[in-house]
Order: sequence, then structure tokens, then C-alpha cells
Amino acid sequence: MKFGQMYSEYLHGEKVNSFDLDKFSHVDYKSLKKVLKTCRCQNDTVSDLPRYQSCPRCDQIFFSEIVKEASGVAGCFSSRVRHLVHLHCTGGLQRCLLHLFQCFKDDQQALVEEGRMLIGYVIMNAIALKKILKKYDKVS
Repeated sequence: MKFGQMYSEYLHGEKVNSFDLDKFSHVDYKSLKKVLKTCRCQNDTVSDLPRYQSCPRCDQIFFSEIVKEASGVAGCFSSRVRHLVHLHCTGGLQRCLLHLFQCFKDDQQALVEEGRMLIGYVIMNAIALKKILKKYDKVS
């Protein structure tokens, strides 16, 4: 199975509690592949570049997209981790209320599962970035 298809199935298939991966920021692998395939420098202004050099304009577009995607994933990850830490490490009256609610509902397993989902989310996005950068190396 190709990575793009596996990545798409991962994003559309994983759902735990309120953690729907399809709605969170993620590396748009398919659109980054399209950016790599369509070089906008087919005109004569940069046709004098040697074959081994990449087009500076296309590189700028590609890497600005990479930075945007990676910062979106990092922001999403850090906000979800902050949320989990807040739920786990509360103090004072909030802590007493959470312990009271845990008597009626066991959320500990749900917190552990969401933590595992976050780790999987980061790993899959890191693999997607690695794969798209490997494709960039082949193209340029």
C-alpha cells in the first residue's frame, strides 16, 4: 500500500472520544505532492538553470507550505497536550470536583487512550514530512 493512501485512511479512520484526526491540523500530503509535481517555472526566465539546481520560486512555495503544515501540527499537538495535562494535574476545588466525577465515570483510561492517539498523530505527521522531503530530494 502506498504511503499517501495509508496516511489518508489513518486520518479518516481514527476517532477516540473528541479526538477526530480528520478535523485537526495535519500534513496535507497530497497537496504537497502536487506542489512538487507542478513547477511554475516552465517559462524561459529560469530555463537557463542547470539541471541539478532547483527553481528558487518553487522551493520558496514548497518550503512555505511545509512550514505552515508543520507549525499547524505542532500547535494542535501542544494545545491537546496542554488540555490533557490540565485535566490530569488540576489543583484545589477543581481537583476535588474531578475526583468526585471520577467516582461516577472512569476517565483515566480515556486520558491514556487520548495520549496514545496524540503520540500516533505526531508520529504519522512526522513520517509524512519525512516522506515528502524525501520526494523533494528526488525532484530537485
